[in-house]
Amino acid sequence: FALQTFYMPTIVFLKMHCPSLQVQPMNLQGPEYFVYGQMLLMFIFLNSHVIFGSSRAMAILDGVEVPNDTPVSHLRSSLSVRQHWKKFHVSWRDFFLRYIYSFSNGDFEGLVLVIAFSSFIHGFYAQWFLWGLVNLVAISLERVLFSKKKSRGKGTKIVMSTVNQTLAFVLQLMIFIPFSIVSKPSQGDPVDGSRYMALSFRALASFALWNFGFSLFNCLRIIAPQTNRENRERHHFW
Repeated sequence: FALQTFYMPTIVFLKMHCPSLQVQPMNLQGPEYFVYGQMLLMFIFLNSHVIFGSSRAMAILDGVEVPNDTPVSHLRSSLSVRQHWKKFHVSWRDFFLRYIYSFSNGDFEGLVLVIAFSSFIHGFYAQWFLWGLVNLVAISLERVLFSKKKSRGKGTKIVMSTVNQTLAFVLQLMIFIPFSIVSKPSQGDPVDGSRYMALSFRALASFALWNFGFSLFNCLRIIAPQTNRENRERHHFW
C-alpha cells in the first residue's frame, strides 16, 4: 500500500506512461527526462511535507514534542548526500543515531549498519540494495573529502555542492524508478507491462546532465549569500 500510494506515486507519474493506456506524453527525450524527474521529486517532497507535517501537528495538539521532519525543502536538503540524510525525515535520522549508530563502534561500521537497516526495511528489492551501496560509497567519499577542515573558496564550494546535489537527486530517483516506463513497445511486439518496470540508465544519465546546470544555479542561489552573517543565521526553507 505504502509503495503504491506514497513511495511510488503510480497514478500520477507512472501510469501516465503506461503503454497499455496509451496516455501522452510517451517516449521522453533529453530535457523531458529532467522536467519529469524534477516534477516527481517535487511531488514526493510535498507529499512527505504534508504527511509528516500533519502528523507533527496532531502530536503537538496532544502535547507531544516531536521534531520537524522536513525543516527545509529538498532543494536545500539535497545539497549533498550526507545533508539529505540529516535534513529529510529528521525523526528517522534520530532513530538511526539513537538505536543503531550509537550501539556500533561508530564511523564506517555505524554507517554500514544504518544504510543496511534502511535498505532492508524498505523491502528486499534490487533497487534498494543498489541504492544502499551507492549511498555508502557516496557518503564515505564525502567524509574523506571533507575530513580536512581546510577553508575552501566560494567557487570550489559551489562546484562541489553542484556535483553532490546532482548525485543526491539521481540517488533519490533510483529509489522510485520514475523512468521505468518511458518507451512504447516496438511495432508488432505484445504489450507486456512487466518489461517496462526496469531502470532506465539512459534516462538517469540524461537527467543528471540537465540537472547539473539546474543544481549549479540552485547552489549559486543558496551558497553565495552565505557570506553574509545575517543570511547565514536566517532560516530559509526553499
